[in-house]
Amino acid sequence: MIAGAEDLAGETAGKPNRKEAVSNFGCRFFFLPARIEGWGMNLSQMVIKAKRLEVWTCTSDATLGEVGARMVNEDISTLVVVDEGECLIGIITRTDLLRARLEAGLEWRNRPAREFMSQEVISVPATSTLEDVARLLIDRHIHRVVVVRSEETGLRPLAVISTGDLLYHLAKKA
Repeated sequence: MIAGAEDLAGETAGKPNRKEAVSNFGCRFFFLPARIEGWGMNLSQMVIKAKRLEVWTCTSDATLGEVGARMVNEDISTLVVVDEGECLIGIITRTDLLRARLEAGLEWRNRPAREFMSQEVISVPATSTLEDVARLLIDRHIHRVVVVRSEETGLRPLAVISTGDLLYHLAKKA
C-alpha cells in the first residue's frame, strides 16, 4: 500500500462513502471522495498529501449528453472513464464534447463517451511529487493527469490534478 493511502483502503474496498447515480439510460456515474490532510504548495510534497482526493467517473457507454450534464452540474471539466471494475480506461473533457458537436452534428448528445474519450491517459502514482506533476504537465503540454493506484485489475483512479489545482496552491502560498 502506498504511503498515506490508509484512509483510502476502507473507502475503496467497502465503498461506504461512494456516491452513485444512475442515469435514465442506465449509465453509472460515481463520485469517490477521500480526504487527505496536507494542503500547501511544497513542490516536494506527494500528490496524495496535497490534494483532497476525489474523482468523478463515468462508464464508456454513458452518452455525451449525460457526460455534459454531469460536467455542468458538478462544475468540472473532466470525467475519468472507467470499466465495470472501476479501473481507468480513458478520460473525457469539455474539449472532447466540443469536438463531438463539431464532428457528429446535432446527434452528438446520443453518442457514447467511448467514441470521443481519450484512451491514452497520462497518469501518475500517488507517490509522485507536485514538482513531478508540474513538470509532466508542462513537458507534455497537457492540462491534467490522473492520480492512480495500481491494482491487480488495473489502475484505480484516485484524483485528477490539473494546472488549475497547482495554480491554486501557488496562489494560496504566495
